Amino acid sequence: MKKIFVLFLIFYSFNLFAQSLSLEDIPNCNGKNMKELSFYSEALDLQVDLTVLLPNSYNSSNEIVRYPVIYVLDSDNEFDYLSASIERISKNKDVIPEHIIVGIDFSDKFDLLNSATEFIKNQNPKGKLKEFTSYLNDELVDKLDEKFRTSGMNILYGVEFGALLALNVLFTPESKFDCFLCVNPVLTWNNYSVLSKCADFSKTASGLNRYLYLSGSGLNGSGIESLVSQIKIGDYVKGQNGIDQLDIELDYDIYTEFIEGVEETNSILKALNSLYKSYYIDPSLIKKMSDLSLYDSFFRRYFFWSDKTGFTYPFRSFSIVVNNMLTNKSLKLNVSKLEEYLKVKNPASLPDFYNVVGNTLYLLGDTEKGLEVAKTNAESNNNPMYYITLANMYALNKKLVEAEALADKAIEIAKINNCRTWYIKKLISEKKSLKALYVYKVNQEKMASKKKTKPKK
Repeated sequence: MKKIFVLFLIFYSFNLFAQSLSLEDIPNCNGKNMKELSFYSEALDLQVDLTVLLPNSYNSSNEIVRYPVIYVLDSDNEFDYLSASIERISKNKDVIPEHIIVGIDFSDKFDLLNSATEFIKNQNPKGKLKEFTSYLNDELVDKLDEKFRTSGMNILYGVEFGALLALNVLFTPESKFDCFLCVNPVLTWNNYSVLSKCADFSKTASGLNRYLYLSGSGLNGSGIESLVSQIKIGDYVKGQNGIDQLDIELDYDIYTEFIEGVEETNSILKALNSLYKSYYIDPSLIKKMSDLSLYDSFFRRYFFWSDKTGFTYPFRSFSIVVNNMLTNKSLKLNVSKLEEYLKVKNPASLPDFYNVVGNTLYLLGDTEKGLEVAKTNAESNNNPMYYITLANMYALNKKLVEAEALADKAIEIAKINNCRTWYIKKLISEKKSLKALYVYKVNQEKMASKKKTKPKK
């Protein structure tokens, strides 16, 4: 069983006017599936342009699979930091899920400072916070939901005045956003007016089910501590009086100084790891599962996912679950029960489930059934990863020509679907390794044959 499990892990370490929308591909994106989205905003009374970066698996995944969305304020300055960080930690979809990333650029049609600050007749006559908040909450999210396969989980990310804007959006009762990542927010603006807004908001709001990450330095750092204390104290008082609390989960970091680029990157990584702290499941815990209720508690414990749809489970953790079920006959559950469970609870993960089942059955010796399940799944979903799984199985079945043809199919699909360059290179590398699998299997059978024919002394 240990050998089977090791092999198993090797295989998986892998514009427009009125209310219409315009969507165009952006050429020369270095293998990135990037789009330009344009629509008319009634709240801002102008045409807005957005950059949308789709996940690596977007065009290869089943239509039922949906993705959380990160909206990047001031994308001209912050988009590259954020997208690079997310790409880095979501490559294997185990630490965090893949995301749709939406860039909101302030450079041409509206400036960030006025968008992030409220109108004050004599002090700030150009402030458009009310209009921009309406644009974000009432228009933008709905447009993205209409055009892309979104999960319903929306994250707003901003730095400095962008972070101040995000906080102002947080403190609105009907916000469409669930999570707010705010790096070095300019809390000092207008004599810390956002703290007063927070205090007023806290008196009436409750049960928000939102997440807030804050980081900052200097006076902004001091302001963050005051803001955090205000939220916590407000919730404590509500709790003492038997009133429903805000329900905002808080994490924050205070830096000694703000170094452009460095703090953004560090904050993104810390925020995402904290936000998805329950997404990755320790394999040693998974192996202890004995029934589906435990399975449900492991994979549904992260509260933001409880009412979101279309997300997929962390692939490596999910693979270990299925492998564990197929190899440990003493468990009180079986694969057919898990299949029925997924059809109801999480149909988006069914293709991954069939891929793992096919491969594991093959490794356990049920070659014909394993190949049948894996082949049907690959042809039904047209996903490069599933074709690579099938190719590995054919190589182990000593059918190298067919295996390499399947790997070529995976590479072709990845190119058609605008998958990332690193992913295509990984598929090419997987193709090259097929011969090693083939040779391994041939040699293994030769050794087994010699043992059988060796005369007894």
